[in-house]
Amino acid sequence: MDELRNDIILVNNLYNMDIECTFYYDETNNIRKFHIIEDGFNVVDPGNFVLGGVLHTGLKHNLNTDNLLKDLKLQRNTKELKLKYVAKGDFERLLSSEKLGIIFKWLNDNNLYAHYFNLNIIYWSLVDIVDSVLSETAQELIPYSMILKSDLYKVLTQDRDLFVLTVRKYGYPNIKNEYIHEFSVWLLNFVHDHINVLSNERAFLLNLFFQKMVHQTVLPFLTGEEDNVLIKNFSSFYIRTIYLFNNSSHIFDKEDSVISKLGGLNLMIQGKQLNNFRFENSENEIFVQLSDVIVGFLGKYFTFIRQNSYSKLVQIKSSLNPHQINNLSLLKQLIDRSDNLSNGLFNMIVSEDEHQNNAYFLHNVVAQNSDRIIR
Repeated sequence: MDELRNDIILVNNLYNMDIECTFYYDETNNIRKFHIIEDGFNVVDPGNFVLGGVLHTGLKHNLNTDNLLKDLKLQRNTKELKLKYVAKGDFERLLSSEKLGIIFKWLNDNNLYAHYFNLNIIYWSLVDIVDSVLSETAQELIPYSMILKSDLYKVLTQDRDLFVLTVRKYGYPNIKNEYIHEFSVWLLNFVHDHINVLSNERAFLLNLFFQKMVHQTVLPFLTGEEDNVLIKNFSSFYIRTIYLFNNSSHIFDKEDSVISKLGGLNLMIQGKQLNNFRFENSENEIFVQLSDVIVGFLGKYFTFIRQNSYSKLVQIKSSLNPHQINNLSLLKQLIDRSDNLSNGLFNMIVSEDEHQNNAYFLHNVVAQNSDRIIR
C-alpha cells in the first residue's frame, strides 16, 4: 500500500497529503452494481457517482452549529439535516436555494473544507479498451491517453444501444482470446460509422489507435473478468482517501452497505494497520449530515455538466439569477480554499469534456480549442 500511495502522490503531483484532518462522508448515485442485461444497461442512465463531504483540520473541533441550524429554519420534527430539506428539483433549481447559500457561507466562514470523488460510470466502464491497447502495442500513444478515452466515450455513446447490445454478445468486459480480433474489427467499424462527431485531427488519432488494436492478440484489461459485469461494486473508491490521507480520521455514515465495504479492510501503511476510519449514526453527527447536502448537490451538478454541452453551459451561465450566481460563487470559494489545503481532496474520473465544462462553469476558465492535436 505504501508503494501505491507514493505512486499516486508522485504521478498526480499531490501536496499536503500528510496533514491531520477529519473527513466526513456521504454518497450519491451509488447503483451498487453496473452490468449489461439483455436490453442494455441495468441502469439506463446512471448519474455521476459522488463520494465525499466536508472536513476540518485537526482530529477534534469546537465548532457550534446551533446558529447554522437556526438560520436554516428547518421544521421542528426534522431529525437530521439532509439535502431534501434544503432544496429540491434539478440542478438549476437547487442552485437557487437560499438555504444552500447559507450552508456554503457557513462552511467558508468557519474554515471547513470539501472533498469529493466524482465518477462518470459509463466512461469508467469503457476506458479499459484504451488501456489494453496502450499497454501492449501503442505505447507511443500514451501521451494521448486522456484524448483517446474521451473521444472513444464520445463516439461509442452516439449509438449506445447498438454498442451495448453488440458487446454483450462478446461477454464484454471479458473478451475471450478467440474473439479478440473479431471484437476489435467490429469496434473499428462502429467507430468509423460514428466518428464524424470528432474533428479531423482527433478522428485521425482514434483511427490510428484502432489500426493498432486490430492487430493485437491480447487485451490484458478485458480478460479474466465476469461476463457483462462492468462494475462489481464501488468498494475500491471508498479506500482511496483513507490510505492517501493516512494521518487523518475518516468518518462514514453507519449504513450496512458502507460497513460491508470497509469493515473487513486490512490496509497497511509503513508496516502498521490503518485504523483511521469509523462509522457514526448520521443523526448524531452533524458533519455527516452536512456531507449529505454537499454530496447530493455535487451529484446533481456533475450530472448536469455531463449532460449539457459547453455551448449550452455558456448560455445557461449567462442567464443565472442573483441567488444562483451567489451560490455558485460561494461553492467556488469553498472548492478553491479546499484545493489550497490539498489538491488530493478532489478526484475525478470523467471525460475531457466534463473536466472542461467544470472548469468553465465553476471556475470561469474559458475552454481552449482542443480539436487540434500537436504531434
